Amino acid sequence: MLQHLSKIGLDQLWIGTYDMGILKLNTRTGVTKHYTCYFPNTKYINNTVWRLFKDRKGVLWASTLSGGNVYFLDKVTDQFKPLDLPINDVLTFYEDKNNVLWMGSWNFLFKLDLRTMEYKNYRIGTPIRFIQQTENGFLWLGTEGAGLLHLNLSTMNYRRYTEKDGLVSNTLLNALQDTQGNIWISSLDGLSKMDVRKKAFQNFYQSDGLQSNQFNYNAAIKLRDGQLIFGGIRGFNIFNPLEIFFQTKYPPLKFTELSIDNIPFGRAENQKGVSLNTVKSLKIPYDSATLSFSFAALDFTFSDRINYAYYLEGWDKDWNYVNKQRAAYYSNLKEGRYTLRIKSTNANGEWNQDERTISIQILPPWYRNTWAYLGYMSLLIGAIYLYNKYRENKALLLVKLKTAEFEREKEHELTEEKLTFFTHIVHEIRTPLTLIVNPIKDIISNTKKNKEELDELKSIYTHSKRLLNLADKLLLFRKTDGNFDELSYTVFDVVYLFREVFESFRQLANYRNITYLFESAIERQIIKADYQKLEICFVNLLQNALKYTAEGGSISVKIDSPDQELRFDIIDSGQGLPTQLTDEIFKPFKRNFRLFNKSEEGFGIGLFFVKKFIALHQGKLEYSANANAGVTFSITIPLDDLMHVDMSYKQLDTQKTTVEYAPTVQENDLGEVLGPLSIKKRQVDELYSTILRDKILVVDDNEDMLRYISNIFSDKYHVINADSAESAMSVLEKLEPSIVISDVMMAGDSGIDLCKQIKNSTRLSHIPIILLTASSSFDVKLKGIEVGADDYVNKPFDKELLLTRVESLIENKNRLHAYFYSEITLKSNDYKVPVAFKDFLQQAIEIVEMHLLDEAFTVKTLAEALGMSHSNMYRRIKSISGKSANEFIRYIRMRRAAQLLIANKTNINETAYSVGFKDIKHFRQHFAKIFGCSPSEYRKRYNHLGKAGQ
Repeated sequence: MLQHLSKIGLDQLWIGTYDMGILKLNTRTGVTKHYTCYFPNTKYINNTVWRLFKDRKGVLWASTLSGGNVYFLDKVTDQFKPLDLPINDVLTFYEDKNNVLWMGSWNFLFKLDLRTMEYKNYRIGTPIRFIQQTENGFLWLGTEGAGLLHLNLSTMNYRRYTEKDGLVSNTLLNALQDTQGNIWISSLDGLSKMDVRKKAFQNFYQSDGLQSNQFNYNAAIKLRDGQLIFGGIRGFNIFNPLEIFFQTKYPPLKFTELSIDNIPFGRAENQKGVSLNTVKSLKIPYDSATLSFSFAALDFTFSDRINYAYYLEGWDKDWNYVNKQRAAYYSNLKEGRYTLRIKSTNANGEWNQDERTISIQILPPWYRNTWAYLGYMSLLIGAIYLYNKYRENKALLLVKLKTAEFEREKEHELTEEKLTFFTHIVHEIRTPLTLIVNPIKDIISNTKKNKEELDELKSIYTHSKRLLNLADKLLLFRKTDGNFDELSYTVFDVVYLFREVFESFRQLANYRNITYLFESAIERQIIKADYQKLEICFVNLLQNALKYTAEGGSISVKIDSPDQELRFDIIDSGQGLPTQLTDEIFKPFKRNFRLFNKSEEGFGIGLFFVKKFIALHQGKLEYSANANAGVTFSITIPLDDLMHVDMSYKQLDTQKTTVEYAPTVQENDLGEVLGPLSIKKRQVDELYSTILRDKILVVDDNEDMLRYISNIFSDKYHVINADSAESAMSVLEKLEPSIVISDVMMAGDSGIDLCKQIKNSTRLSHIPIILLTASSSFDVKLKGIEVGADDYVNKPFDKELLLTRVESLIENKNRLHAYFYSEITLKSNDYKVPVAFKDFLQQAIEIVEMHLLDEAFTVKTLAEALGMSHSNMYRRIKSISGKSANEFIRYIRMRRAAQLLIANKTNINETAYSVGFKDIKHFRQHFAKIFGCSPSEYRKRYNHLGKAGQ
């Protein structure tokens, strides 16, 4: 595709093509020669030649597109060489009088000093199609889309000329200067002549004789006789600029039509007989603020060359240049004053400064006129007056309310202080009661005294139990007083909760030979309710049933779900005679309501709580006397949208709480109590050499409780006592007990603080911890669980229960250690341990065995491979094996060594090296420590296993 022509000399015509590179044609002989342009430093050819240019020294320049460079013809080699500068996609060239070559590209203007070959670039932001100079210090840049730019070379700032200034189009293609210095510019919408002195434009169109309004790129040339040629899509135009004459007369501009709210001007009574072009001002109502108008310049010769513009001052931001459009429309004008201005051009595109104007006033609606604003002001003043009166009255009322609130707060504070003192006294009662009830129980179980003394002891024991139950009731009352009318929602399985509460009383029922049955028509029911309050309800109803049922009687619990509601029935056989009940049983402090049972202890607040808590859940508590004897209590709770949770039980993280509402003192046989191994803090150092039995660290600031717990465990364990959390940490710095038992409430740091310190210690975090507390608060238990407590035991506690829990925790830890040792020593293993521990140990063994010869393998590497933090991994390893992390890795290496000794024929030195030991003596010592014999003895002893495997 031919793009550009350049003639050099008499017989050389250079042709630039877009797909074949550059051709040189000898016009005399007709011989052509082909030239190629290579991308710099490559063998790739760029044939997209766009422009050819010959400078004053006769050097031929060529530009290429598609990211192409600028090339110049080397006359010595007769080849086009790339200009070694970052100048690409040049669209036009121009050389000024100072031997500076200017080049325009898609976005930049490049300046190249041909004497020094220094260059600069300036961002224009739009394609530059031509460059012309009519005066020193300035350049004219024709752009594609941004009009004509007059560039000041000293400041590199420019003035832009666009269609608003009379230019034929903002998309310019080529430009030529005539003999008078005027610039003729071709575009996609006609031809413009610019008078560079006046900075005025005269435009020509197809109607003036142009081949069409659209011209082509690179299609312009000036002949020697001064004629100009511009090529377009339908041929070319050739003309002498001196022979073109222009009309400078401005045609008169008139309004041809005006409509207000779509009603033509002149139809209203006050407009009849009024000429539209004599109107100087208009007043338009607010609800008719829609304006349209038409206009025309009275030129019938060149009407298609006249352009128009209009501007509504007060509404538009600038003139609206609408070319040949002769109408405008405005709607929804706001109230105010406007000026409509209209102007037009002559046939040469020059704007007539004689504008047509009309003043327009949009009247406001009635509610925004002057009288309306006066009324609003009066209303505002009245409102302010009334508001001030209201504030005065409110201030007086607030003073009265604050006075009453202050008196009520003082009364509440006094009551709260009384209750707090009362609660602290009850807490203090529970600890000595524990020390009274359990020893008396031991004495009764083991006494061989006469019957009178035994009866007296039983009387003391019975009244101690009653006093302890009384303390429990008082704590329950205080606990529920704080949030009596509020529900703390939790998602849980209510059937599971009732079954757990039911099972906690089974031992007492069996002791009294009571038939104890649990029946449920549904396996589980997940609800959203207050876990703690429902737990209190179930406990109170079962306690009452056991309290008022004679020995040998029966108690049954039935759960069903009829008609979108839950129903719980607690049925007892009572005392064997008909039971008389009234609604008085639901009032606080009402007790002894069953016939023939006048001596039962209690506060009489249990059923009061149950009634209130069930009502908070929108449920009902009902009772009915059974036909023969006893009573049935029924709880009905609706399964509405608030309570029912529709989700898989397996996906639900239900609340898990250890339910312990068995009687405070069990009627079990008591074991013999031996003297404790009790030491003071200063005697701790004497115990370090004793390693024959498991050690238990007991922490309590009550010396009697400390002595009592020591007596419980002294026959099977070494018991170390500490009277504070600080003393306990001192002990733990020197020895590692099998378990820690700590009271929660102590002077100084609490048991929870001690638990947190132990669980945060990398060395001690694996030690199980049991917390003892006289508080039944769920928050206290939650804090203990959050810091890592392994178990919770409420005071007063049964010593068999505490002893069993301690034995269970120690046995679980020892079972894990035995399992680890059996896995390491390749012995048969029937230990039942959690799958998670098995998987962890197997994964750790595989990782260590993969890195047996890796000298860079460390404890940190193992933790990263397991995807665990160093502290969590250390805690897991310590709980499974009882060993440190380094010992753990060494044991696994020895395990692999034992396998190699049996299965392979390698010698002991090779085996040691295979598992990462370079010192054979060191290897033998550790092997004997784990397997109880040397490596050679181990191979002889188990050689038959290797043969059997083969």
